Amino acid sequence: MTRAIAFESVTKRFREPGGGTRTVFEDLSFACGPGDAMIIEGRSGSGKSTLLNLMAGLLVPDAGTVRAGDTDLGRLSEAGRDRFRAANVGYVFQTFNLISPLTVLENVYLPGTLAGAGRAGDRERAEEVLVELGLADQRDKLPFHLSVGQRQRVAVARAALRRPRILLADEPTANLDRESAEIVRATLERMRNDGATLLIATHDPVLGGIEAAATLDLEKKEVRS
Repeated sequence: MTRAIAFESVTKRFREPGGGTRTVFEDLSFACGPGDAMIIEGRSGSGKSTLLNLMAGLLVPDAGTVRAGDTDLGRLSEAGRDRFRAANVGYVFQTFNLISPLTVLENVYLPGTLAGAGRAGDRERAEEVLVELGLADQRDKLPFHLSVGQRQRVAVARAALRRPRILLADEPTANLDRESAEIVRATLERMRNDGATLLIATHDPVLGGIEAAATLDLEKKEVRS
């Protein structure tokens, strides 16, 4: 299998306030190819968000290797990981991370520009993604005026903007009704069909229905097809 992403014997620990350490996971290995979808399951605290942050280069492992293609993210500098993320990764954060003074449309296409990674056609592509996600009529509103579910969909639109090689999503339908969740699932499915590799932390059976998705159970450290 051509590996788009891979965790090779990865261990991640965090220092506790009292001076000890907590191991989130140890010796974790799995791989996904282009166009694969992996659903990440596990109880709260099992490491779902940590796994996504490692794949985004926001964290580095304490042992083992996180790869995107042939790139070992742990060997990149912090600036190098930032460049990797801007060029290759779309991330739907659980807390949305929208910019309050910007409109919906601006929240979708401007963050890349502000980070120095803007591309020609970003604004037009943002308009398209908002239509896909049923948000065209919200394009000029500020996040404050949106429902929680609408903010969630704006976060998905922003992540999908550049047709990234890797799409990371942390509970992307947690605040959505079933109809909106199906809209998000369809968008993620289109991205997978276009060759993106999806890593999705969720318990939502709607997303578990993404075609050809496998499931990684972090508590059992096993992959189910």
